[in-house]
Amino acid sequence: MKHRIRKLTSLLLSLSLISALTLPAAASNALGEDLSAKDTLLHQETQLSTNVFWSTTYSDLRTENLITYTPNKAVTPIVTYGDALTDRSSVADMAALLELDLSEISIIEKEPKYLAIVQISANTPLETQIEMVVSEIKKHQLPRMYQASYGSMLPVENLYARHFDDYAGLFIEVPDITNKKGLHKQPGGTYLRGFSAGSWEKLPSRYEEILQYARRNHLRLYGHAYEIGINEMVIDKIDDYITKIEIPVASEGV
Repeated sequence: MKHRIRKLTSLLLSLSLISALTLPAAASNALGEDLSAKDTLLHQETQLSTNVFWSTTYSDLRTENLITYTPNKAVTPIVTYGDALTDRSSVADMAALLELDLSEISIIEKEPKYLAIVQISANTPLETQIEMVVSEIKKHQLPRMYQASYGSMLPVENLYARHFDDYAGLFIEVPDITNKKGLHKQPGGTYLRGFSAGSWEKLPSRYEEILQYARRNHLRLYGHAYEIGINEMVIDKIDDYITKIEIPVASEGV
């Protein structure tokens, strides 16, 4: 189950990065003198090449972004355009990321939210998983796929049992509620919040730290752990990925 959830999350990240690119207006040799070049592996057989040039004609820097893709079962290319991605994060939001204390575990208050849930099983083909996500987006009249906030849900009983890979499914946040039927209500109230930096393989050790924190402070976790990536649009390697974890919490005996 872990590989299904993470494979789909990785694919959605790759599609978002691909769709965010600004297409070059001319071929590389027409842009000017080469200054730098960088290749980033987005996913299987999918590579982003970023090349920076100095234009002697216009006396300025030019950047070319090129995706090299070899058809494969793990990645399905989708084309989008406009502000579907670029309006997701502000400069202030990105600056705030630099000030985060990723080692901190804190107590916060949250308002309730409604989420569309996509149930993923180990036998569900990847293409079907993508279709299920798109279907939920259309069903609830959400923004475009790449504007939606999505993440993973892990039942708290699985945390206590140390089944850190046994997810309940993916969620998509529904901002404007007209019909709550079929939606999951993420409860409002007191939450324990932490962050995990780096690859998803580091999440189990972070959950151990969260469980220890709750035990020391006589707190009881309940419901689900809600995971969401918060910087996928500004990184070029998985080691820089930040996962936000929020879990409903109450005092023991309550």
